[in-house]
Amino acid sequence: MRALAERPRRDNSAPVPVGQAIQQFDESVLRALRDTPGWAVHVFVVFTFIGAGWGLFLFMPFLLWARTRVDALFVVLTAGITNSTVSLVKGWVGRLRPCESLGWCTPITIAAPTGWSFPSGHAAGSFAVATFVALRARAYTDKPWIVVVVMYVYAAIVALSRPVLGVHYPSDIVAGAVLGSTIGWGFAVFVEHAQRTWTVPETRLGRFRQRLRDRRGVGRAGTVAVAAADSPSDVVREARSPGGSDRGDPGRSPE
Repeated sequence: MRALAERPRRDNSAPVPVGQAIQQFDESVLRALRDTPGWAVHVFVVFTFIGAGWGLFLFMPFLLWARTRVDALFVVLTAGITNSTVSLVKGWVGRLRPCESLGWCTPITIAAPTGWSFPSGHAAGSFAVATFVALRARAYTDKPWIVVVVMYVYAAIVALSRPVLGVHYPSDIVAGAVLGSTIGWGFAVFVEHAQRTWTVPETRLGRFRQRLRDRRGVGRAGTVAVAAADSPSDVVREARSPGGSDRGDPGRSPE
C-alpha cells in the first residue's frame, strides 16, 4: 500500500496494476475537489472539526436519561473501538497522505495532520456512530428514517471534508466508511441482542438480572427492618403503652 503514494513509470501496453489505478482515480478526484467554492470549504472545515471527536459531546445529555443511557455509552464505546482499529490499520498499511506525497495537493485552511492516510479516521468514526444510531433509532421513535437520513448526511459531509481539504485520498474515505459502518453495525446488533435476552429469565443474562434483583431486594428488606426497629416513634409508643416499662418499674412510687 505504500506504493499507492508513488507513480512508477510503465509501458502503455502493459495492464494497469490495481494499486496504480486506484492512485490515478484518487488524484483525478482530488484535482476536481480543488475547485470547491470558498463558502463550501468553510462548511467542510466546521464538519471536519466536529468529526474529530467533538461531536460526541452532543450525546452527553443522553447519559442522564435512564432510557438512553446504555445506547449513549455504546456510542462512545463504538467511537473508541473504531479509533483504535483505524490506528492499527494505518500502521499496518502505512500510506502517505496526499499533502505529503503530492506537491500540488497542499492542505486547505487547516494544518497538515500527522500520521498515515489509509483509512480515514474521520470517515470511519462518523460512519460508525451514524450506523449505530441509525439502527438503534427505531427503539426511540416512530420515524427512524429521519434519524437515518440526518446521521448519514452528517457522516458523508465529515468524510468528504477530508479530501476537499487535501488531507486524505478518496479511497481512504471509502475504506474508512466501510470499516466504520461494519463496527457500528456490530455494536448495534450486540446491544439489541443483549437487551432482548436481558428480559428473558431462561437466558444467562436473564438469570444474572434476576440474581441482581434478588440481592437488591434482600438488601432493601434488611435496611427497612433496621430502620423500623430503630424508629423513635416505636420507642415512644412502647413507653406509653399500658404494658410499658413504666408499670413494671419497681422503683417508681405510686401516685
